[in-house]
Amino acid sequence: MDNRELDEFVAKSDSTKNLMKIAKSMDNLHLSILIVGKSGSGKKNLAKYIFPDTKVIDASIKSDLSEIDSNHLKLIIYNFDLLPQSCISKLSSIQIVALTNDELRIDKSNNVFGVILRIPELSTRQEDAKKLSKIYFQKAKKDLGFSGSINLNELNIEKEDSHSIKLLIYKSILKESLDKEFIMGVLENYFNKTLSGNNEYQNNLGIFEIPLIKSAIN
Repeated sequence: MDNRELDEFVAKSDSTKNLMKIAKSMDNLHLSILIVGKSGSGKKNLAKYIFPDTKVIDASIKSDLSEIDSNHLKLIIYNFDLLPQSCISKLSSIQIVALTNDELRIDKSNNVFGVILRIPELSTRQEDAKKLSKIYFQKAKKDLGFSGSINLNELNIEKEDSHSIKLLIYKSILKESLDKEFIMGVLENYFNKTLSGNNEYQNNLGIFEIPLIKSAIN
């Protein structure tokens, strides 16, 4: 698998295809862009698509703020809603793509942005979610050395963001990969950390009995 695919903005749904068209139309325009979307919606990948190989500043990291100066013609700024006003005044000669989870916290009166792109939540973009799940599955197989398969349709990704989809897939592969020795080692580590009283054996019977009962029912 080409790791560059992980950094691509997935646009299989109509809403994200429209965003890509708008982003492409920005190529020859010196306009700053604000990207609005929930965590895990794809803001960072869209920003990298618009401004590839561009310096990234995270407004939540104080040491990054000193990087905002006229030496940069372009910048990508994460967490723009946290950017101090003193830094915003330095942006007049810099073309930026700014990212935020909370559009209401952005003061638009300074006219920094010529375009605002709003990314819908991934839960409303089923075509994108399905494509992402396939990308993450191939990456997880490589990372974990997994040669089997899992049914991605059974993971209920419809209501998840990209972070949660990735976590679901890695967990599913780990479940499929576990052997007896690994499970015993995990349990031993857990008991070493949690056992503390005389009744701990009885208190922890559910760890063994509940999975056995569920398996018998299934």
